[in-house]
Amino acid sequence: MNDYCARIHAKPIPTNPEYRSVGEAWILLYARSNTEQDAGKLMLQYLADEGWEVIEIAETGIVDITRSVEREALEKGLSEHRVFARVGGAPVADDRFFSQS
Repeated sequence: MNDYCARIHAKPIPTNPEYRSVGEAWILLYARSNTEQDAGKLMLQYLADEGWEVIEIAETGIVDITRSVEREALEKGLSEHRVFARVGGAPVADDRFFSQS
């Protein structure tokens, strides 16, 4: 299995508790999956379940979570749920984070 990451610009829909307080957000989503296609499905389902509408998918790719400062939280979340999200995440500026595959 690989770990995938996507940086997504989204806005809350009325069913989202953040609807009245947040206009838009950048969300870093991680998914553990055998294929990029399946990872994308997991991520989009997570966003739908949590009440987010995708505006833009800015970046996607295989990631090496051992290079993240949040590696322990990522590993725990991906092991337990196969999806991990961080709302309000800053843009991923370090190209070393994304694998070159």
